[in-house]
Amino acid sequence: AVYGGLDFSPTGKIRGSVKLGYKELRPLVAGRAGFEGVVGSANISLPVFRALTARAQYGRDVQFSMWFDNAFFIDDRYGAGLSLYVLRRRVRLDYDYIVNYDRYPIAAGTAAVPQERKVDREYSTFGIVFRLKQNIGIGVRGGTYRWRYKYDDRDSKRTFVGLNLTYDF
Repeated sequence: AVYGGLDFSPTGKIRGSVKLGYKELRPLVAGRAGFEGVVGSANISLPVFRALTARAQYGRDVQFSMWFDNAFFIDDRYGAGLSLYVLRRRVRLDYDYIVNYDRYPIAAGTAAVPQERKVDREYSTFGIVFRLKQNIGIGVRGGTYRWRYKYDDRDSKRTFVGLNLTYDF
């Protein structure tokens, strides 16, 4: 893999990074599908108003797979979020929505009835963060994960709550 990109200043109006690259994956087993192509990511945040910040993200990469017949899958990710600062910027309310589309090179099912192997994931999260000092905050985040398995028509949904410590308040 070869990447290039830029990082925005952590103290500037626009924050985040943009990276673009080229990746090649060659499986060790002869005859298995490989990958060759463009990959990249972008994570950008910018203030909309004094107390409101918007975020956007995009990513495309190749990830290693746990399926024995697929060495990898292509992961496309899109997301957006908002942060609202309240109580004299001592409290931050967050919302994020992210969608992942995972595509595998080898179909599931039988040779007679192959099914494209796809997994779609959605993440919807809410959070509240309390400023401890300067850019350090502690908070609670909760939300839902939803997986849709396109090759066997299963869905799975999970709800979670967790604590987090951030250095980007």
